[in-house]
Amino acid sequence: MTDRHDASETRPAGRPGGALSRDEGGRDTRLLAALARGDHDALAALYEAWFGRALGLARAITRRDESFCLDVVQETFVRIIDHAPRLSRLATRDDLDRWIGAVVRSAAIDLLRKELRRSAREQRLARSADNQGDGVERERADWLLEQLRALDPEDAELLALRFGRGATIESTARTVGVTIGAAYGRIRRAIARMKARFQEIDRE
Repeated sequence: MTDRHDASETRPAGRPGGALSRDEGGRDTRLLAALARGDHDALAALYEAWFGRALGLARAITRRDESFCLDVVQETFVRIIDHAPRLSRLATRDDLDRWIGAVVRSAAIDLLRKELRRSAREQRLARSADNQGDGVERERADWLLEQLRALDPEDAELLALRFGRGATIESTARTVGVTIGAAYGRIRRAIARMKARFQEIDRE
């Protein structure tokens, strides 16, 4: 979804695009049919329209920080895409909104449970693991700085705002001049590239 989203990053966040407009007479059959068959434009417009709402709902449900809530939103849209065919069973836009709200709640609960399991596992590992040497830590820090310098300037600015200055994803998007979804997608892809490169070096 995020790759498609970048193409529409000049649209105001949270405002449905043309693909989400109602059929003549207020019917939603065309919209729901397009979503059910996985139409890219309809799914991208749904992502645009629901990203901010899903983020707010995730915050209300979990009371967790922005990073965790963004993970909930990402998981929500993965599930929406995976279950797109069942959207043909819905009758109205209200049905769609209720269904997406239920998906957000389900994703939030599942991620909370997953985090609890991960936290318990990490605590067990921490008690038994040896401390990392200072030299290894310095080497990793130097490598990270090198990777940051090699990033596309716009991606580097996004990371600097988001993590260097601790800005929220909303303020980061406003500063750079893109939608919330576009900023989040670009940050995730930049981090993923750095992780992949680190794994390659680690295997060497």
